[in-house]
Amino acid sequence: MVIAAQQAVLEREDVSRLMADIRTLASQLTEDASDMVSYSRGSAQWASHSEAVAQIREHIAAAGQTLARLARHRTDAPPTIRVTIDRVTDLLDRIARGTAQLIQHIDDNPKRLFMAEYGDAIETNCDTVSQFAALIGAFLDFGANTRAHSA
Repeated sequence: MVIAAQQAVLEREDVSRLMADIRTLASQLTEDASDMVSYSRGSAQWASHSEAVAQIREHIAAAGQTLARLARHRTDAPPTIRVTIDRVTDLLDRIARGTAQLIQHIDDNPKRLFMAEYGDAIETNCDTVSQFAALIGAFLDFGANTRAHSA
């Protein structure tokens, strides 16, 4: 019965489309985070770091707007989907907080972008982005498998 309820929620065009949109944004965030890691290991100027973080902030805002629309379906969703929505929201909040810290570091220390603590913060944010992308991918894969097994 739980699987049937999950499938009904997943089959709603809005939920599937919104999660697919978030997957696209997660892919963009993954690329952004990877760029930041490479900048922290190279000799990129502060302007490059600043531009990359601004791009991350835009992708976070877009993902947040999409998650807000997805959250409207939360009350009708079975517990496993509610937990997934909550976990994705938590991870996006962690990414936003980590990005805010990176922005603050760039603003306060534009000539100290190669400090270990800055690199560690970038790595942590990158790890969180990876978790975010993996969770969304697993959610969508689960939905596809559920539909395939019920057909």
